[in-house]
Amino acid sequence: MELDPFLGKPLTVISVFEPWKERGTQPIGLPLFGAIALEFGDTALLFKSPLRYSRTGLYASFASFIAPGGLREVTANLHPIVCDTEQLGFYKRALEGHPNITQPLVWKSVLPESHRSLALDNLPDLLRLYGQVLLGMTPVSETVIELRFSGQDFPIWLSYREDLDGAIQMAWAGWHHQIAEIVVAEPDCAFGWLHPDASYPICAKAKLWPNMRRYIESATWEATRGQRDPFSQNQDVLLTIHDEALRLKFGGHPQLARRFAAIRYPIVGDCLSDLAIRALHRLRAAHSAIPPS
Repeated sequence: MELDPFLGKPLTVISVFEPWKERGTQPIGLPLFGAIALEFGDTALLFKSPLRYSRTGLYASFASFIAPGGLREVTANLHPIVCDTEQLGFYKRALEGHPNITQPLVWKSVLPESHRSLALDNLPDLLRLYGQVLLGMTPVSETVIELRFSGQDFPIWLSYREDLDGAIQMAWAGWHHQIAEIVVAEPDCAFGWLHPDASYPICAKAKLWPNMRRYIESATWEATRGQRDPFSQNQDVLLTIHDEALRLKFGGHPQLARRFAAIRYPIVGDCLSDLAIRALHRLRAAHSAIPPS
């Protein structure tokens, strides 16, 4: 890996894509991102999530993702893209127009435009890195790269967190964000693509629905037509509709199937019905590498 373009140069810009967001927090609340770019004058380093944006296996069948070992075939290690700032602009535009992205997303500049610190009690203050000279970059493992800056007592680790929806974590060495469960809050929050209102169209029976909720509503109406109380319908039938909705969603968007196969925590959310939770857990259980919750 050629590092000479960066050694001895100050960090001038940090920009991030798809920052981790939890309900009630600012858009940038934790140092977890889909992609992050570090600029050193006219040169740059780009780190992007292989789970979210890799085209490898993008058009493989959904069955390949829920089969044993299917996930291992499409994930990758953390590798920086070394480029100049002109090339970085191309990469940024390519991510914004990536086929995996179905809603408008733009890069957010953390430095130097924003003056909001990202620091919490045990998180790195990225603002303090502004103007600091890069002294070295060393692979720690296949998923962790260490950056050493002047004026910093501890190195920064860039870590690929496959367990956190393939996020790239930028934090002090050894810091490790942990969760006990996946809370599906809103479509624009972490794991928001699991939300029934997330903008991933479903195509079936020569019709197109804008999201999974609309498909479920339509299919439920068809299955319960003529009944005064549609929810008196056999729960097995309604659960089958939810199962089919998930399979249609992931079948039409295989990159989501890949992200779903990477889930390692129980799924909860007050925005999800009991049927939706059951359908998600049934689908998780279909992947033999993931024990049912």
